[in-house]
Amino acid sequence: MTDINKYNQAVAKQIEEFMAQIPSRELKRYATTQALLAEWLKLDGQATWLGQCLKSRFGGGDGNPALRAFQAGELPEFGYEFTMSLVDCCESLFNLVQSGWEYIEQELSQVLEDCPKNELELYQRILQEQYDNSFKDCLKQQKTTVSDLEESTKLAKKAIGDSKISPTVTVEPKLQTLLNQYQGNFWYSLSVGICSDKAKFDRPLNRLLTEHRNKSGVVYILLEQAARHARKSSDYSQLRSVRWEDGELYEGTKGGWNLVFHKT
Repeated sequence: MTDINKYNQAVAKQIEEFMAQIPSRELKRYATTQALLAEWLKLDGQATWLGQCLKSRFGGGDGNPALRAFQAGELPEFGYEFTMSLVDCCESLFNLVQSGWEYIEQELSQVLEDCPKNELELYQRILQEQYDNSFKDCLKQQKTTVSDLEESTKLAKKAIGDSKISPTVTVEPKLQTLLNQYQGNFWYSLSVGICSDKAKFDRPLNRLLTEHRNKSGVVYILLEQAARHARKSSDYSQLRSVRWEDGELYEGTKGGWNLVFHKT
């Protein structure tokens, strides 16, 4: 086994192990209702599954878990396509962060005391923040309809499409904020923002930035298609409108909102 293969397998193993530990364990103590606990466990399962797929993609062996699940009838077609698109997006993000690490480290070390030690730690922070924020959103009073999701993904696609014109293009602030929120907030915004700035004069980095935007765009396209399908056909097998209130989950129906977990 070559040194490169050993390194790839080590990275793949670290990513899989880390993904099995998110969302943050400390957040579980806020799962004080049956709905919140179910949501935390769902995110935990999704992160673990993504970690297994990323391990394979990064050279950890074991073929393609998503394809096996699809062929076995354990994963629907949309789930398979979305999983693979998400893996592509995460891989392109790692390539961008890894290649731009020197730029990122130089910038972060000047303003942050708690600076990631290397590109892998930064990558892990980005992914953890995404899942942690998803759970924290459930602790708030919030509502997200399939129409909201369809519209927001359209805006995110537009932001990505505008960004393809040139790495120096200025994206409308509202759209950029939305795009940042979808992609992981602080650590993502900071890292990709630095890479976007440096890509103005670093052509290899610019290519990786464009690749990541393209892969992100595919994820948004799939989400938009799923939201449109759910809105027009009332088929909620992929997406549904949800509302969180006082730790309780409500799902949207034609007649209003139904409480998912009834108190006993």
